[in-house]
Formats: sequence, C-alpha cells, structure tokens
Amino acid sequence: MRTPLALLSVCAVAVLSLAATADASTIAVSRSGVLNLDARAGEVNGVTLTEVTIPRGSAYSVQDTAGLRVGRGCTRVSATQAQCTIGQASDPLLGGLTISRIELDLGNLADTSSVFTFDGFASVEVRGGAGDDVLTGGPSVPAGGVYAVRGGLGDDTISGIATNGGAVDIEGGPGDDSVSTRGLIGTGSLRGGPGADTFTIGPGSVFATIDGGQGRDVITATEPGGFIGPTVLGGSDADTINAPAAASIDCGPGLDSFVVYAGQGATRCEIPLS
Repeated sequence: MRTPLALLSVCAVAVLSLAATADASTIAVSRSGVLNLDARAGEVNGVTLTEVTIPRGSAYSVQDTAGLRVGRGCTRVSATQAQCTIGQASDPLLGGLTISRIELDLGNLADTSSVFTFDGFASVEVRGGAGDDVLTGGPSVPAGGVYAVRGGLGDDTISGIATNGGAVDIEGGPGDDSVSTRGLIGTGSLRGGPGADTFTIGPGSVFATIDGGQGRDVITATEPGGFIGPTVLGGSDADTINAPAAASIDCGPGLDSFVVYAGQGATRCEIPLS
C-alpha cells in the first residue's frame, strides 16, 4: 500500500512531466489576416514554414520542434506540426482564412527558423529575439509586401535571403551578426546594426541598400556579374568592403579598407586594397 507521501511524489512527478511536454508555441490566424506563431519564453524553438498543395488549394505547413498549440484557422497535424489553409487560394468549402501577413516570434533563446514560400500570398516577418539565432529564409512576397527579419540581441546568422525580387527589411540588431543572400532581392535594406557584422552578398542581384552600421564590418560580394544598389554603406568604425557589383560605396567614418574597381564611386574610403 502506498503512503500519502509516496502518492504525493508520484503526482509531483506527473505534474512536472506534463509541464515539460506542454505546448511551447501558439499558432493561429487573426481576424485581420495575420498568421502568428508566438513562442513561449524559455524554450528553444526550431521553426519551419513552407507552402504545401492540398486538394483544391494551398496551405502553410508550420513546424516547431518545441511543440505547437493550434488556434483559429489552423489544424493539428502532430504535436510539433500544424497546417493553416490559405483562403485566397482555396475552395471556400475548405474553410480557409485570408492570410496576408505571417509573423514568427521565436522567443528569447538561441532559436532557428527556415521560411520558404513560392506563391507570394503574404508578407513575412521573423523576430529572433534575444539569443544567438539562426534565421534562414527565401520567401516570395506579394507586390507591396516585404520579407522582414529582426535578429534581436545576440550573434545572429541571417542566411539564404532570396525573395524573387520582393522587398526586404533585414536587421541583425546588437551583436556580431552574419547576413548572407543567395538570390534576387528587390528594394529595401540589409542592416547589420551595432557589432562586428559580416555580409556575404550573392549569387544574384540585390537592389536593396546594404548598411553595416556601427562596428568593424566586413562586406563582400561573391558574384561580380550581379548588381548591388543603390549603395553600400560601411557605417562607423574601420570596415572592409569588397563589392565589385556595387555602383557606389560609402565606407563612412573610420579608417576603412576597400577593393578598388573601375567605374565604382568610393566615398570616405581610406585604404585601397589590391
């Protein structure tokens, strides 16, 4: 026969077990058409968002390794996966909701995200929050839409940026961030923020402004045949810029190094490199 103390211990273990496996993030579509993933603080999230084809339409498939709680407009596929039908591309009988914007709030630890969409139904914003986040994305966005990333506090990696010509609004935030692109990017800006940031641009043309911000930044373009515009800004401190595809560069305050290319305008750049 178990004693009251033993029963109490069993109950305590059960409660702790339930708490440990509780859903960490909530996924739902608001009445204003925003698909939002809201991560619970204190969890390490690994989020993946893609478009999938369903009978007579499309849906967003969302996964989070920390678990998902499903709300309005989405259905549970598993403990870590949900599917949200896209109303504007689906048969009305499927009950899909119009989704014009996606917001992924990853919380306050070292989180990861991977975003890939191809039909351009919605703008996308990823917020890494505090922590050394790895945020990867190549979403197509609608005309007038934007792919936005906020790395937040920490040494973040923002990679695989490609929008098929859509606009971007990328900011690493405080910390030594790494920003890289892999395809055609439209207007907007890629900003490192405070810290020693590294930019790797290409392959593919980038029509957004690149701004290293405060700190000793390194900006490199890997494809001479592409285009970077309207300008590359080093920001404050001693930066290094090697951008053969840029129409012009402005190294900014500080003792900056740059590679000289014929026909490229260079402002406030002190140390030419061969």
